[in-house]
Amino acid sequence: MLPAHYRCLQQRSNSRVSLVEDTREGDRRCVFKRFDSKEALANEIRALEKLERYDRVPKLLDRSETELYLVREHIPGENLYNAIASTTPLDSDRVIVLLEEVLEVLEAIHKQGIVHNNLRLSNLIRDKEDRLYVVGFSQANPEKSDFSKDMRSLGRIAVYALTGVSPKPDNSIVWRDRISVPQKLADLVDTMLLSNGSQGYRHAMQALKVVRSLKTSENDNRVSLRTVGIVIGTVLTVLGAIGSILGGIGAVPSIVAYFREVSSDEANPHFKTYENPRYGIRLQYPPDWEVREIEDPITGVVVKFLAPKENESDEFYPAEVIVSVEELAEPMSLDEYRDSAIDQIEMFNPDADILEVREATLANRRAYEVVYIDTGYRKMEIFTVKEARSYSVVYISRERGNHRGIAPTLNQISLSFL
Repeated sequence: MLPAHYRCLQQRSNSRVSLVEDTREGDRRCVFKRFDSKEALANEIRALEKLERYDRVPKLLDRSETELYLVREHIPGENLYNAIASTTPLDSDRVIVLLEEVLEVLEAIHKQGIVHNNLRLSNLIRDKEDRLYVVGFSQANPEKSDFSKDMRSLGRIAVYALTGVSPKPDNSIVWRDRISVPQKLADLVDTMLLSNGSQGYRHAMQALKVVRSLKTSENDNRVSLRTVGIVIGTVLTVLGAIGSILGGIGAVPSIVAYFREVSSDEANPHFKTYENPRYGIRLQYPPDWEVREIEDPITGVVVKFLAPKENESDEFYPAEVIVSVEELAEPMSLDEYRDSAIDQIEMFNPDADILEVREATLANRRAYEVVYIDTGYRKMEIFTVKEARSYSVVYISRERGNHRGIAPTLNQISLSFL
């Protein structure tokens, strides 16, 4: 429920952010945002207060620490995810201009000692006068001097803009050989991705100087966008996956229950067996399902299993299981990988609504599962880390509402190691 003086005009599917009118201020449009924790609310309030004099960040208009909400200025315009998703890959010149714009805003934010911590395309808004704004400060740290996470996030944005492909959670990026950019731009992006406080860029000002030099540089040497020395890996991704269309908001709680069964390691004697010695994995799958071996070094998908269509004319497969294996550039704990994987889901799927994250098992190893809705599709991702690799299985269903016809079959498709 909104306070009485706010009238809802539009509400996002996750019900936390609404476009409202403030009837006390001549029906002024603003953004009403609810929070799950006092900490997240306090983070955004402190950040917006420290940036109140800067014109590329929305103004804080109202707040309630007891009811856990704030109201900020509405920026009429389009977020950059919607603006560029259909036009990627972008050419080098456009990416350089984009990086300069974002870094100019980040420089002002960093000068106030604020780490945004959630920099993604959907939190970058271009208004009708073509000015760029940064929003979404709920994860901000207003009292930190290490800004390298923002630099890594901007590096991932640059890779997506240049290639149209989402980077890996650990930032070990392999770019397509056929995509080439100026040498200095490639070096800039790689340095952003490697930023960690002790190397790379620790502040937007450092990267901004390099970007501005690119605009006047005559260096036209082209280089393959490949991170030298990083093993070809795979990405924890569900790009290209087809999912389910929900039967309405009332079906959302059932998504978690729907996938709760999908963790069985029991063998089914009627299933076929898929083995991949290169990646050391084995899966059982229904005999009438289609198997597509991908082994794509860019998206990282090793293999897909597709449920048969009821009719040849159907546009989508009713269910998919997607397996990825990732060569980690440096050791990562399972918890560290979990955090990176969730960051990637949120960054490159701005409409995703994560319903639950919990510990699970995969191939008899400790794992995590993430259940979420993405553009109306219901998905569950289970991943674990073994030695220098991570293993991910994504279950996708497009059954409507509470219908559970495909769930028992999904339940029996399990990963094991050779």
